[in-house]
Parts: sequence; structure tokens; C-alpha cells
Amino acid sequence: MARRVTRALILSTLALSSLGCGSWSLNPTLDPRPVPVAVRDRWPLRAAILIPDEERNRTYRSSIEADIRTIETNLPLGAGLEEILPPSLAPLFERIVIVRSRPAAGAYDMVLVPKIADIRWKMVVVDRLIGLADLSLAISGQLQILDGTGKELTTIKADGTATARRLGGQANVWEQRTGEVAAQALVSLVRRWGEQAALSFDLEQYAARVRPAVTAQAPAGSPPRPPSDITISFSYPTEGARLSEDDITVMGLVSASKEISRIDLVVNGRPLPVSRDVRVQPTGIQSHPFNAKVPLTPGLNLIAVTVVDRSGAAAQAVRTVFRDVAQPTGGPTATAKLGTGERWAVVIGIDQYRDPSISSLRYAAADAESVFRFLMTRGGVKPSNARLLLNQQATQRAIREVLGGFLRQKATKDDEVVIYYAGHGTTEPDQSAESGVAKYLVPWDADPTNLFASAIPMEEIDRVFGRLAARKILMVQDTCFSGGAGGRTFLAKGLAMRSTTLTDRFLQDLSQKEGRMILTASDVNQISQEDPALGHGIFTHFLLEALGGAADLDGDGAITVREVHLYLQRKVHERSNGAQTPQLYNIGDMTLVRK
Repeated sequence: MARRVTRALILSTLALSSLGCGSWSLNPTLDPRPVPVAVRDRWPLRAAILIPDEERNRTYRSSIEADIRTIETNLPLGAGLEEILPPSLAPLFERIVIVRSRPAAGAYDMVLVPKIADIRWKMVVVDRLIGLADLSLAISGQLQILDGTGKELTTIKADGTATARRLGGQANVWEQRTGEVAAQALVSLVRRWGEQAALSFDLEQYAARVRPAVTAQAPAGSPPRPPSDITISFSYPTEGARLSEDDITVMGLVSASKEISRIDLVVNGRPLPVSRDVRVQPTGIQSHPFNAKVPLTPGLNLIAVTVVDRSGAAAQAVRTVFRDVAQPTGGPTATAKLGTGERWAVVIGIDQYRDPSISSLRYAAADAESVFRFLMTRGGVKPSNARLLLNQQATQRAIREVLGGFLRQKATKDDEVVIYYAGHGTTEPDQSAESGVAKYLVPWDADPTNLFASAIPMEEIDRVFGRLAARKILMVQDTCFSGGAGGRTFLAKGLAMRSTTLTDRFLQDLSQKEGRMILTASDVNQISQEDPALGHGIFTHFLLEALGGAADLDGDGAITVREVHLYLQRKVHERSNGAQTPQLYNIGDMTLVRK
């Protein structure tokens, strides 16, 4: 159980029983539960997390925007980072410790410098009569990663988000719940840092370069490494097991010579409680049998057990299992229902624009046609259930009609929806938008001097999602918003290149509801590239390859969104030399095709 970061302070302000007028100053307690990142291969490196005393003791003051009262929060996020970073990132490294000042060159192989950049609360009143509101928090931050000499290797930027639903009551209730939301958002941020670090091509190359030096001899003056004699063995399930149950009991044994401080279990990115006993053998080795009931999702499931002992040494074991989905009788056909209802699709591809100042693309329309053909032949979509818009057909009005009209009128609560867009994305400064930057999909008739009136803002996609009754919605975007040259993005007229870095909060917000999935061709600050040698955008080329069967990781004949994403991350990253990494924002999964 994680130790408390700070003690709640007694409120001196008036505590009201509902959301009335007045002001509150909240000093919530944070009690975050770390989520260890799941990795296949640990880097044999010694890492230090640099959190100076002033940062550890810093309290972040922020206001909750509300028309009903003024609420100020004081969040001890520096202390929270110190608590959750080591156990969260421990699976990546041989050893990871906290330091208060910049270590001497060579003392560690890698130095991690976390920084909170921004805190944004959002409150929506859902019932003013009895005083209930939904409260959301987004924490933006960066993790600068340095080599042993202090040279920057990379900087990872991400957002962590969390939401409390139907929050009400007196000030002490708000203080408790804001602390819970802040802890969840901080854990979410650290988890995203860890996931991006684990996938970083640059860091993997660096680890490979320094690995011989690490295994040979530690630099003079470096702290002694604790012996990592922790062993983790699973008794159930076996690696690669194919299961039909909705949930299983994971069982195993941890052995170590030192006292175990924590055993964490994470399934598909979500932490679960673990039951364990402690038995000390005559040799002094402690054995810890553990078990936990684990829910399985259809298709691929990743189960990670992370163990940390009192000296800071850590070990992780990962088990991959597959939950089978009942195959439909009669075999797959072009119009087969892959879920309990119908499947609907809207496919959009634009490579030529009416305004000549918008650069042309080479393969966006061809990409869309290829995806459309696949959906018609193997993707379970009837011709009457689909709409294809290419180039001049894809006007702002037409796109709005198929997304907000056709899909809303046709798709029911038992149905699934697939939306594919290939074309330009762009941004412009807008202080009313998230991070001060508005993001747009660019229709054929867009006016680059007036994007607000002529393009499709991403906030509108959020409204489209909200208007659809379908139980599952997947949006695939082969576009980008970086504004850089050479990809599926452009810089609006009269605007200089952005000096700020985009966050992916707007994509996270789109996928907050169960069954909502966004699959993007790249990170928000990368370029989505086209490749003449492939005759496609890099992302869509490998998307079609994945759907054609290459992404069937468990060999069960069913290809899911998660399997496609895992395949795309590897293939697109390799083809683009690390310049483009597809991202998936989702709660849930969806079977795209059956063999």
C-alpha cells in the first residue's frame, strides 16, 4: 500500500452542502497507486530520477473553472511523482533510484528529469438542483531523459487524465475526490511516459550501445547495485494459452532473498489487487505465492507481474494469453455481421484541394479506395451501409452530412461504426481551444485563411461520437497536425511555424467512453508520411497488410484493433526510421475481420 504523500489540511473556508456560491480552497491528500509499465526486455541500465527538494516540496495551485463558485486546489504533485515514478518505471531498468541533485558524470547510465507543465481542471454541472458535477483533470508534463554524461537523449511529452462523475456534497467530500482524481491523472501521466520510453527507438539503441560497458564494470564512485535475485514464476496460465473464460485466476510464486515491498499486477494496462502469502524457507529465501482474479478481453491479453524488494531491486514477468471468441457459423462473407448488429462505414480520402495553396498529396484518395474495398469484401460492411467520399466529393457539408446525418440515422445501439480519413490535418492558434491550438481535418473546399468556418474541427468529431448510438466506434486517421513539411499536414496562410508542442489530450478525450477508439497514423507532433515505393501512405500500407492477416498475432483468425495497433507500431516505426509511430486511444477493443 502506497504511503500517503501529504496530510489533508483542515479547511478554513465555509463548507456548503451543495454547489452554491462562495469559494473553497482545497488541499487534497494524494494516495496514488503506481502502474508498472509492461515490457518484454529490461534494459540492464542504472537510472536515476532527478527530483530536487524544491520540486518535491512544490505545491501546484490551480483553479477549477465554474460559474457556481470559486474553487482553488493545492496539489503536492512533486511528492506524488517521487512516490510513483520508481515503481512505475522499475521494469525498464536494472536499478532505479531518486536523487536530489545532478549526479556526477558516469554515476548512472541514464538520468530522468520529470517536470509538470500544466494543470487543467474542467467541471460540468450535471444537476444544479441537487448540486452534482462531473470533474475532469488533465496534467501535462515532460520527462527529459539524459545519458550518463548529461547529454539529452530524448524528451517525452504527454498528458495524464482522470474524471470523477456526479461529484457533490460538502467541501471535505470535494477535497477527497479531487485528491483521488489528481492521483489518477498523475498515474496516467507517468504510465504514458513509461509506455513511450519503452517504445522509443532512440533509447533502445542507446541501451544497446552502453550494455557492454554496464555488464563489464561499474564507473568509479557509482553506488553499489543491489543483487537482483528475484524470480517470478507463473503456475497458471501458461504462455500463449488460448482460453474461453471471461475471467481466470492468475497464480504464481515469487522468490527473493530480501524482503519484498510490493507485488503489482497489471492486466491490459489496468492495475488489479493481488493476494499473497509469505513463506520463509530454511535457506532464508522468502517465497510469496500470489493469486488474482483477472478479467479477459476478447483476443490478446497482456498480464504483467512486477516485484520490488526493499533494496530497490525489481523484476517483472509478462504473460500473454488469448481469449477466443466464438466463430460465426456458415463462414465469413462480405456482408457478415461481425458483432450482434450491423457494421457501418464512412471512408474519406482527399489528395487534391480546391485552393491551390493547399499542397496536394499523392496517395490519400487511393488509400481511401483501398480501405473501402477491403471493408466491402472482408470487413463485414454491406454496400448499402457505407459511404465513400473522394476529393471534390469530400466537401465540408458532405462530410458533416455522412458523419452527423447518415451514421446518426442508421447506426443503432447494437451496431459498429468505422470511420476512415486520409488527407490533410492542420492547426491554428485559438485561445479557446485545448492548449491554445485548434485542430482541424481539412475538407476539399477548405479556405486556409478561414479554417474556423470552412474546416472540420476535432471538437466536432467529439460531438459526432456523442450523437451516435452505436456500441462501438473506430476512427482511423491517416493524417497529422504537426504543420511540418513533407507529410499529410500544412501550415495555414499567414501563420508562422508553431513554437509549442501539441498534446494528445484532444484524442484522449474522444476515447473516454467505453467502445470509442481512435487509431492515428503518428504521434500528434510527428508527420504522417507517404512512400512512393509503397504507393500508399506508410500507415495505410501496413494497415491493409495487418487487416489482410499479418496482424493475427494469436492465430485465431480474428484480427482486432489492438492487434492491428501492435503490428503497426513495429512496422511503421521501422519503415519511417523511427519518425512515425501510430497511436491507439481506446477503452475496449473491436474485431475488424475474421479469416
